[in-house]
Amino acid sequence: MTLSSRKVNVFLTVDTEIMYNFLSDNDMDRSIEISIYGRGKGESYGLEQIIEILNEYGLKASFFVEPLFSFVNGPDDLQKIIEFIRKNGHEVQLHIHPEWLTRMTEPFVAPGSRYLKDFSLEEQTLLISEGLKRLKECGANDICCFRAGHYAANFDTIRALNENRIPFDTSYNACYLKECCDMDTGSQLLQPERLGGVWEIPIGFFADWRNHCRHTQVTACSFLELKNFLQSAWQSGFFSAVIVFHSFELINRFKDVRQEVSVDRFMLKRFRFLCRFLSENRDKFRATGFSNIDSTLIPALTQVKPFGSNPIVTGMRYLEQFLRRFQP
Repeated sequence: MTLSSRKVNVFLTVDTEIMYNFLSDNDMDRSIEISIYGRGKGESYGLEQIIEILNEYGLKASFFVEPLFSFVNGPDDLQKIIEFIRKNGHEVQLHIHPEWLTRMTEPFVAPGSRYLKDFSLEEQTLLISEGLKRLKECGANDICCFRAGHYAANFDTIRALNENRIPFDTSYNACYLKECCDMDTGSQLLQPERLGGVWEIPIGFFADWRNHCRHTQVTACSFLELKNFLQSAWQSGFFSAVIVFHSFELINRFKDVRQEVSVDRFMLKRFRFLCRFLSENRDKFRATGFSNIDSTLIPALTQVKPFGSNPIVTGMRYLEQFLRRFQP
């Protein structure tokens, strides 16, 4: 295999959101503390520590901020989140969870499914428009990329993004095509493809065992699996590799976070290893943001067959995930 002289654009994407199962007796302030900042025991295991680690290794990330919650408790918390991300050198992009419509006093779209794909084109266009407007009002003026909550996008989502002049989408997740993600293009996307005026930049994935794929999310993969995926992407001359993370992935979710917030030491170690690996291999990888991408330079690359995982490495992940359940 010919090694590529091109650097892989690695998009470290952090979905920054309040999860419903973290809502503490409808206490929005506490829910924000848990799922955005991960605060507990005098420490912060969320947004602040994630950015501290990224900056320690000189890496840029894209924070996909969910704005609809601010129509429930006001824009102040959203503005603080955006200001913190931007002042630390990272970019804000748009993320939408329609679940928040059920909590709004005057929803601008009739509440329904938790999946964006279940709304009409007109409703999706309005949801994206309102989310985009809210982010701009709170200081994020250069939004260029979108991700649907639960990866639940369809081709109407692409049309709605085009209407709102958002040039990039990264909702496509091949591992969810038979579940939430309704974007079957006829073949699995591993590299960017232009769909209806919008560049779809798919989330990375690999085959971890026969007829099964694993998307490149930090909690879903071991460090060695992520490392092997990235090395294979470079060897294959990939343009991009998208990795998923969440604002709450460093907290131990095997405990009742409403009662106790503590660090997930396995996730902290895994995230640090990933950041160190990218920092030490800048000759092959460029951790960058979507706002730094010139769409005219995106090459036409195809890769039908996903990379395979080493069975030993995957087996080690199963062991590690098991041990996570018993950490103090």
